[in-house]
Amino acid sequence: MTQAQAAASATQPDPAASPGPADVHRLLGYRRTRAGESVLTLDADTTGPPVPAEVLGNFFEHMSYATLGGVCAELLLNPAFAREHHLSEEQRAELAANGRALVALHESGGDPAAVAEHWVSSPLASGFGIAILDDESAGGMPLGWSRVGPQAAVGAAVGRLGGAVRVSGQRVDRRPDTVAVDGLPAGIRQGVFLPVHRCLDYDVAASLRTRGRERAAGVVEAAVRRRLPGPDGAHRVGELLASARMRVDAPGWQRVSCRLTVPAGSVALGEPVDFVLRWLPDTHPPASLLVDRVSLLPADHVDGFDPDVVELMRRSTIPQLRWPGGNFVSFHHWRDAVGPVEDRPVYANHAWGGLEHHLIGTDEYLRLAELAGFTPHITVNSGTGTPEEAAAWVEYCNGPVTTPMGALRAANGHPEPYEVRVWEVGNENFGSWQGGYVGATENAARFARFAAAMRAASPVPITLLACGNWFDFADLDERYDHLHADHEWHDELLRLAAEQLDLISLHCLPANDRLLEQLSDAEAHEALIAQVVTAERRFVPDLLARCDAARVGTEGAPIGIAVTEWGVLGLHPNRQMVENFGAVVYGGTFLNFVMRSGDRIPMASPNGFMHGGAIKKAGGRVYTDPQFDLIQHYADFAGAVPLRCALTGPGFDVHQPADLGAPEADVPYVDALAVRSPGGRLALAVVNRHLSEALELWIELGDLAAGAAAARVSTLAHPEITARATPADPAPFSLAERDEPIDDDRLRLVLPPFSTTWVRLP
Repeated sequence: MTQAQAAASATQPDPAASPGPADVHRLLGYRRTRAGESVLTLDADTTGPPVPAEVLGNFFEHMSYATLGGVCAELLLNPAFAREHHLSEEQRAELAANGRALVALHESGGDPAAVAEHWVSSPLASGFGIAILDDESAGGMPLGWSRVGPQAAVGAAVGRLGGAVRVSGQRVDRRPDTVAVDGLPAGIRQGVFLPVHRCLDYDVAASLRTRGRERAAGVVEAAVRRRLPGPDGAHRVGELLASARMRVDAPGWQRVSCRLTVPAGSVALGEPVDFVLRWLPDTHPPASLLVDRVSLLPADHVDGFDPDVVELMRRSTIPQLRWPGGNFVSFHHWRDAVGPVEDRPVYANHAWGGLEHHLIGTDEYLRLAELAGFTPHITVNSGTGTPEEAAAWVEYCNGPVTTPMGALRAANGHPEPYEVRVWEVGNENFGSWQGGYVGATENAARFARFAAAMRAASPVPITLLACGNWFDFADLDERYDHLHADHEWHDELLRLAAEQLDLISLHCLPANDRLLEQLSDAEAHEALIAQVVTAERRFVPDLLARCDAARVGTEGAPIGIAVTEWGVLGLHPNRQMVENFGAVVYGGTFLNFVMRSGDRIPMASPNGFMHGGAIKKAGGRVYTDPQFDLIQHYADFAGAVPLRCALTGPGFDVHQPADLGAPEADVPYVDALAVRSPGGRLALAVVNRHLSEALELWIELGDLAAGAAAARVSTLAHPEITARATPADPAPFSLAERDEPIDDDRLRLVLPPFSTTWVRLP
């Protein structure tokens, strides 16, 4: 045993000890046995603090398909015709490959092989959804769009606020029975997937103006046309499925609209179709048309949001949703995303590549909070932003209409203050990938300035989270010169800003590849699991002890921790990560840990809401990753009281830790959390962390059995940790439920390899 391992072993909790304010791990005592069954003994007389619902929160960042192509109902990509897409070639190739995979999936009749090898479920590229079907950017068209009619008749242009397309007029026969149905005047098109399972009506809006002739007029035809021929040539490519016309007859820019109705049964779910706009001028010689800011919305949208996503959020456990980032926030300026959506700027998403269309700003996010029922949690830009900008944002949300920002909020349609109570200052400011990254002392000083300005701007009390640094726990070397990690980050926060601190925000995001290159997949798996165990045994108690010391002699509640991003990242294809089934075991381990620590870790959110292990939307379908599903099974643990547990059983040692961990000894293969609800119901969450072996667990219930004859047992297991949900197989992970007998106040479970099991007693 190495010196580091000996130190780790020495920190094992004393099963007889009572939990202290910083000893969050002491609700679970563990004694290792070299082989055989595991035994869990419950102690109803020793309890922890109630489990806060907010540890089941989530994290919404403007990246990938989270906004456009995700929670937004908007069906068009690049609706503002931005000429520069700001994607790397790799990102654009991923989006195009996803587009081809969705087409192949439809043409194959749903064969999972169509997406098995070529599907990227969360491309980092932002502003282009999860897939693109049209790309004529090499020919000068804005990415996502292609031409209809003569190639020279359509091209990129400058529009009202930024990008646009120019469509040259062509003389056509405008008799009512021939207009724009069979002819091919110039226009634009984009392949889209319509949510025909729930909606057949689609609303079109566009900003238009004629070019070169003040009195020029005409008609713009909006249409849905067949894109693919269908099996055995059953459909004709270009077949008209729906059309409507919008009149352009005044000088200057006009915002026009119409509705398209697709006949029932004419389009299959997952079938790509073409949305087409064509220009039919009245005058001769025909004038050109500028097209800017087009929108295609299902008529059943909910204030611009996808109703399938909103309904899933309503039914899920999202008590709090952190927004708008993440790395994105360090370049985000909130004033760009308020006011009329069609008047907001479009520019590069500097954090992730692609575009930010500002379809979701403060008012939209807070409207989503009303619709879905979550508490808002806003992160401000302390990288490239200023304390004054952050304070103005707080005033916009919380100030009365008599304040400048309160008046702006009222002008934007919401006179009453939102009263947002949870605010986070900055995101990962320690890393060189972040806009405005800084060192420990500057971060602490900056937080103090932001905190003072933000508190002064809010008439209601607010909770402030400071940017913490998980890397500050680890022993790092020159491979980490891209971040600040010299073990002084948190000490500087406590030295310069302890009186302003409510919570320190940490990101628990170990990588499945970095530092684990020489390990087998089984060894890497154990290193990733042990990273959470080390956090519970040492990292978090040590930080909380320092927080408590900084508050000695001062008033106010103890400083706590919020883990505002968690989950396994990395690119190793054979190992667990947030998007595959491996997240079920890491996630169960992590949630058990934070639920044992509710008094000091009152908030947590995974990576992420519509990126990472999340809600997915592709080809008109909405589905979920196993990490998202796992969290839902913990819903009834919120508000319950954890019980003291003593565990004996086999375990393992970790010599080479994950990048956010440390060497660790005596890590149990079984992890368990027991809680009692306010109504007296007993529930347990049990994780088998062994990669390949089923494990036997005996649970000694004692008086907690309360005469029950059986327990309800639900297990989430799968033979492959790398398995994922896809558009072809959106629900591959079923919950196995059964009743297990209780004999002499003892319950026997056989836990499948790499699984999480929930036990509930009446």
